[in-house]
Amino acid sequence: MKYLAVIVLIASTTFSAHANYTKEQLDEFKDSIKQGCIERGKVRKDENAVSFCNCMDNILRTNLTDNHFEEMATLALTGKDPFQVPSLKALMPQIAMCKKDVGA
Repeated sequence: MKYLAVIVLIASTTFSAHANYTKEQLDEFKDSIKQGCIERGKVRKDENAVSFCNCMDNILRTNLTDNHFEEMATLALTGKDPFQVPSLKALMPQIAMCKKDVGA
């Protein structure tokens, strides 16, 4: 899901690379993933972007811990694939269902 990878990379640009993030920084990172998704959808003229992004955001926040988000941010900031986080990779089928659920 390159769409999500691009969003995670965009979201990570607001952070500096370090081992531990504050709760506020992680919350901002989580919010920026969703906002980046919506912005990317607007650029692609995807009329279902908001619904898809809300669904994706719900799946990520429900299934990933702050440690997972921290690992994703660190990987993205260091130019590595955030999909190295096994928990994120495991959610791809659920996120793919978001597209079906919103009729995209």
